[in-house]
Amino acid sequence: MIPPEILPSSRCVKTLSLIRCTCDSRGNPGPSLLWELSGGRVNHSALTPITEEQVSSVRARSTITLHALDRGMPSLVCHSVNALGTDSLVYNVSSSHAQLGRVTKLDGHFNGYL
Repeated sequence: MIPPEILPSSRCVKTLSLIRCTCDSRGNPGPSLLWELSGGRVNHSALTPITEEQVSSVRARSTITLHALDRGMPSLVCHSVNALGTDSLVYNVSSSHAQLGRVTKLDGHFNGYL
């Protein structure tokens, strides 16, 4: 049994007018991945597609695609959850760039900017 851990391979990439963010996590039992935008849970829709993939029995990946706006994008959070706990990663993205920044692991959670 392993609590969920979001992996450093999680990141955002901007292509044209879209920002695509991936969240990679591992844990045992296998984690569920949830997205939050501006404090509210995001579900798959035509405007905000989310794909989920079980990479292995202990590893999961989720990808969310956002439309870039002229103004700054709100904060985006990935939550990785299993029976042993939760890990979260905060992505700070903007319409002009989606840049990988410093990520620090504190108290079992990644806190940083991507």
